[in-house]
Amino acid sequence: MKRIILLLGLLLVLHLCFAATAPPVKDYCENQGYEYSTKTIINMTENRTEYNTTKFYCKISDNLTCDAFDFYAYKCGVKNSTKRPCVKEGEVVWTSYGDRCCKGTEPSLPSGVRGQATCVEKVAPQDEIMGNISEKAGIWKLVGAIVVMLFILIVIVIGTKFFMGDKGY
Repeated sequence: MKRIILLLGLLLVLHLCFAATAPPVKDYCENQGYEYSTKTIINMTENRTEYNTTKFYCKISDNLTCDAFDFYAYKCGVKNSTKRPCVKEGEVVWTSYGDRCCKGTEPSLPSGVRGQATCVEKVAPQDEIMGNISEKAGIWKLVGAIVVMLFILIVIVIGTKFFMGDKGY
């Protein structure tokens, strides 16, 4: 029982560490004054296996409903949608949907890191030494995250022993 609780706690921590963000299509649709909705479609195959697909829509008028991601990327054909402001430093940028970083920043995702790029200050060539220092700081952030995960793991183990007793279940 202890191992199951420990495993579930570890999986929860890992999920929170690697959870990705989605583009802000809902907020963008609603900020333009339109109605946002979702629809789950249940598909059946020949062997009767079901699988679900969720679609996201932005209702422009009674006659026009667009895929929310297409609307966000200006592919819907609506001429009156306002231009999105530039993405500020430190915020998530979705370049594939037409987002752009503010002046003086650029999209960046360190090599070996999974997730979405963020806008960071542009590094001039003469700042190469500072760039190396920044990479080393990234390693220390990883070490810090590992220490936090180990701390949570220790708390789970101690909590399990405290509440379950050391009876071997």
